[in-house]
Amino acid sequence: MKLIFGANGKLGTDFKELFDSIGEKYIAIDKDELDITNGDFLRAYIKTIYQNYKIDTIINCAAYNDVDKAETEKELCYKLNAEAPANLAMIASEIGATFITYSTDFVFNGITTNYLYDESTGYTEEDEPHPLSTYAKAKHEGELLVSQVIENTENTSRIYIVRTSWLFGKGSMNFIDKIIETGVDSLKIEGRMKSIYYNSTVVKQYKRALDNYYSGNYKYDPDWLAELKTISHRQYSNGFYLGPTSEKDQNYETGLSYSQTYRLVANVLEKVDTNKYKIQIRNKVYATETLELVRPIGDAIKFKVENFFNTKNEEYQEYVNPNTIAIIETDVEMGPMDLIRIKLPEGQSDSDMDTSEF
Repeated sequence: MKLIFGANGKLGTDFKELFDSIGEKYIAIDKDELDITNGDFLRAYIKTIYQNYKIDTIINCAAYNDVDKAETEKELCYKLNAEAPANLAMIASEIGATFITYSTDFVFNGITTNYLYDESTGYTEEDEPHPLSTYAKAKHEGELLVSQVIENTENTSRIYIVRTSWLFGKGSMNFIDKIIETGVDSLKIEGRMKSIYYNSTVVKQYKRALDNYYSGNYKYDPDWLAELKTISHRQYSNGFYLGPTSEKDQNYETGLSYSQTYRLVANVLEKVDTNKYKIQIRNKVYATETLELVRPIGDAIKFKVENFFNTKNEEYQEYVNPNTIAIIETDVEMGPMDLIRIKLPEGQSDSDMDTSEF
């Protein structure tokens, strides 16, 4: 039986889904059910659970993650990120259970000189931590305390400290809720010389996230990030939110780091007849390709057309070139300025610079 603490966060949520999918039994505990900073009660609780269910693994997904607020709530931050993991490690050792807890790469200061760090490995276990913020210092203290349990000659449990640089999960969208709660009331999107596809996609996905937050029942949707990957972009990162960045987070010297999964091929101008629409072609497209309609609201819709009617030469064609006005026939309902895209072959990428003459 597995015992999960912090079960309703990003990491805990994914552990529950994983265990459900493989039929692994577990007990999920979150902060509303148990205060893991109360060491004596925590020990009594786990030992009672152990007697009834024979716990073989304890997974600590609980943590204090509000980096900025930690500077004014240092005591609570240390209790959750240092003392609680240490207590859990000791209790796991006492009952002979495996223990897993999570730390952060912010135990490092972001400087890579004189480290074993390189682009392929990142920091290694042998690099010496230099935490800067209260959050980072508390996490490092937790590592040291848990390590003391590991090094205890009487310990026979397997104990793991996992350093992560970034968590992707379904519990929440990374930091968007925290950004709102700091009082930020405007998000700037860098869109100069970007295509209408780039700007519309970014605005749409952030609007979906913000609407979800203000609905009062906030839950991360992985489709938001998947859609942001359809546009030309560098590797996404948390920027400076959690502190200094490293070379791994930034690449200003080459454009080779750009990637995208879709290409914009047209935008809808108007409906000209029943099931017939006039479209503006922005990239060469063939009738044999599967097209996707992207609208301001809702998911993309796949469709195909038999051919394109070129309004310039008034001929039906199997493909059309950029800077062409064409008419297509489809039973998919379209509106002015809806966008049409195609999926790119694996590894292919385009620029999202808007060089259209229209």
